[in-house]
Amino acid sequence: ERLISEGGQEGVDELTAILDAQFGGWVEAVHACGGEVVRFAGDALIACWWREAEDGLADAASRALCCGLAITSMPGVRGIPLSRRVAVTVGPALLARVGGEGGRFELLLTGGVMAGLGALIAAAKPGEAVASGTAWKLAGPPFEGLEVPGGGGAVRVLRADSAPPSASVPPGADLGEEALRPYVPSVVQNYLSAGVGSFLAQHRLLSVLFVSSELVTIERDEDLVAFNRLVRGAQRILHGFGGALDKVLSDEKGTLIIGAFGLPGARTEYRPVDAVNAAIRIGDLGAELGIKCRVGMASGRTFCGPIGSAARREYTMIGAVPNLAARLLFVQGESPLCDAETRRLAADLPFDPVGTFHLKGLHGGTAVFRPLAGSHGYSGSRSSTPTASLGAGIFGRDDLLRRFDGALADVEQGQGRLLVLQGQAGIGKSRLVEALQDRSLSGSVRVVVGGGAPSLSDTPYSVWKGILADLLDLAPSQSREEQSAPVLAALDHNPFLSAPPPRTLGGDLARGLDQLLIVVTTRPPATGEADPLGALRAVDRFEEITIEGLSQPGLADLAAAQHGAQRTAPELAGWLWRRTHGSPFLCVESLRALALQGALQVEDGELRPRAGFEALDGLG
Repeated sequence: ERLISEGGQEGVDELTAILDAQFGGWVEAVHACGGEVVRFAGDALIACWWREAEDGLADAASRALCCGLAITSMPGVRGIPLSRRVAVTVGPALLARVGGEGGRFELLLTGGVMAGLGALIAAAKPGEAVASGTAWKLAGPPFEGLEVPGGGGAVRVLRADSAPPSASVPPGADLGEEALRPYVPSVVQNYLSAGVGSFLAQHRLLSVLFVSSELVTIERDEDLVAFNRLVRGAQRILHGFGGALDKVLSDEKGTLIIGAFGLPGARTEYRPVDAVNAAIRIGDLGAELGIKCRVGMASGRTFCGPIGSAARREYTMIGAVPNLAARLLFVQGESPLCDAETRRLAADLPFDPVGTFHLKGLHGGTAVFRPLAGSHGYSGSRSSTPTASLGAGIFGRDDLLRRFDGALADVEQGQGRLLVLQGQAGIGKSRLVEALQDRSLSGSVRVVVGGGAPSLSDTPYSVWKGILADLLDLAPSQSREEQSAPVLAALDHNPFLSAPPPRTLGGDLARGLDQLLIVVTTRPPATGEADPLGALRAVDRFEEITIEGLSQPGLADLAAAQHGAQRTAPELAGWLWRRTHGSPFLCVESLRALALQGALQVEDGELRPRAGFEALDGLG
C-alpha cells in the first residue's frame, strides 16, 4: 500500500517486481523439491506433492518440509525484509474443474487435506514452518522440531540433517492455447489480444466479493455437484452485473468464491450499485440451492495484475480491500455485509448499519453495513435535456447515426420497428444506445430503458418489468400527451435474449410496433449456440445491424478525444488499429495503459508517443 500511494505507477511497477521475485522464488523452491504449484491465493501460495499410494507419502512429506524450510530461510526481496510462514499437512485431496459458464473454468483443490491448514498457519510465527502431527511422523528422523504447545500435535520444524534427492516437476503436456484458454481470465486474454499485456499490473478502484459456502471440504460427488451449481450461478450473476469471477478456493473455513467489479477489460462500466446487487443475488442463490452462504464485500483502490515467474504466473488481487472483504465473512449478522466505502459508493441503495467491529489483522474499528435491497437490474425513463451535441463522444459511426435519425422519424409517423444491434463485447453497443436515446430527446419520442442480468433470464419477461411499469404509470404528473407519445424502448445488455424468446413474441411485437421503436443489443451467438433472435425474426419490421470495429480514422479521432488532442499521430493510430482491431473499449484501455507508463504526450495538438517510446510494438 505504501509503495503504491507514494509512487503512483512507478510504485505499482516496483510492487510487481517485488511480488514477482517473492512468488517466483517460491515457485522455484516448490519445483526443486518435486512439488507442483496449484494456486496463488492473495499473498499466499498452495502447492502439492501428489501420491497415488500411501507408501509414497513419506517421501512427499519429506519433500514438502524441505521446501518449507527453504522458503522460510529466503532473504528479503529488493532490500525489503519479508517474513514467511509455512504450513505442511497430509490428507486426501480432490482436484476438480468447476464453473463452465461462458466457457470459463476454475480449478478447485479441496478434500480433507485442506482441513486444519488455517490452524497450522496461525500456529506458525513469522519465519517458521509448522507441520501437522501426521506429516511430521511421515517425514521421519532427518528433521528436528519442537511440538507447538496447544497445537494439537503440530510440530515447529527447525532443520533437516539431510535433504531428499533433488527432483523437478516433469514438463506438462503441450495442450495448446485453445485447451488452456478456458482457465485464463478474460482480462488477461483481452490485454494480450490488444498487445498490451505488459500493462496488466494496475492500481484500480474495485469492489471485491468473498462468498463462503458451508461446504468446508468437498469429498463426496453430491457435494461437488451442489457446489458447482453455486459456482455456475455466481458466474452468471457476476457476469450479468458487469463483474468477473476471480478464483475459487477451499480452506478450513469453507469453500470460497471470489468475484470483483472494476477489473480492466470488464464489458461494462464499473458501477458499485451493480456489485452490491450481485452480492445480494448470490446470497439469494445460495438459499435457493439449499447451501448456506455468507457474502462479504469491500471497495477501494487495489493492486491487480499478474505475478509469478515464467514457470508459473497468475492474475490476482492483493491488498487491504480483498483482506477486508474476507474478514467480513466472520462478522455476526445477516449476510451480505459490506464496508463503509461500498456504502458510500453505492449511496443510491439503502443500507442498515450493523455495528463497528475490531477485525483480525486490521487496526481500529471497522464500520459494517448490510444492503437492504437491490434492484437486480435497471430500468427507468430518460428525462434529461438534450446534450449539446447529439453525436458527442461517437466516432466513426456517422452512417449508423443517420439510420437512427431515420428510425426516430419513422416512429413519430407511426412506423415503429424492432432494431437489433449485434456486436462483440467492447465494440460500443451500449454507447450507441445512449446516443440514440440522446437524439430522441430533441423530438417527441418518449424514452424508457429496460435491462437486467442473465441471472434473471429464467423469469419470463423480467427485462420488461421496468418498461411496462413506466408506460402504465398513470400518475397525475404525466400528461395525456406524454402517455400517447411514440416510445423508444431501449433494452441494453439483452438478458431476455440469453434464452430463446417465447414463440409468440414475434407476433405480439408486430401487433404493437406502430408507436414503438424497440432497440436491443446482443452479442453474436457462439459456435453451436442457437440463434438468440429466434422468433423475433418473424417481426415484419425487424432490422438487424451488425456493429463492426472502428476504422483507423475513427479510432484516431477517439484516441485524440480521450486525451484532449486535435488529432492522433499516424504511427500511434496505426498501432492502435492493429492491436485492437477497431474495438473502442480495447483502444481506451490500451491508451490508459500507455499513459500509465508515461508513453504518451500531446504536442501541438497531436497525440503522439513520448520520446523514447516510439517503438510501440516493443511495449506490447
